[in-house]
Amino acid sequence: MAKWLMMLCDREGLHVYLDIRICKGGDAFAVTSRAVEEFGRRRNKYGEFDAGFVLLDSDRREQDISAGRNPQSLRRCHPLRFIWQNPNIEGLFLRLHFGQEQKHHGLPAHVVERLLQSKWEDYAKPVSTLVLDRHFIIDDLRRAARYDSGLGELIEILG
Repeated sequence: MAKWLMMLCDREGLHVYLDIRICKGGDAFAVTSRAVEEFGRRRNKYGEFDAGFVLLDSDRREQDISAGRNPQSLRRCHPLRFIWQNPNIEGLFLRLHFGQEQKHHGLPAHVVERLLQSKWEDYAKPVSTLVLDRHFIIDDLRRAARYDSGLGELIEILG
């Protein structure tokens, strides 16, 4: 997803460089922990960044917080912004389809995944940058961002 965003920024003439690091999944606390560590390491090596963000799935957010694994506690010493995907990356991909941008907020992840499969029959994880680029355009992203606060914040960060 992040590499696709960088491709879109390039096409739009935005001078953005995304220093992408894959945090290898897990709950939001584990992902954020790896992101904070990597962000600090990259900042020490290259200097300050204009912005830092981490993409997180919201489907287990309350469960993680109840278990004492609140990712907010890790962010205090780093300027990372959380971009919450509702309920996960599949929810975002579903909302990128025309006519779906206002739908499916708050549905469980397994339901969203089935709905995505009905709209995008050959969808399979992990989806490559080239597949995303063939399937969606910048207008899909902009349209979905009007109804998805996390995506809207990400678009705002990128310019």
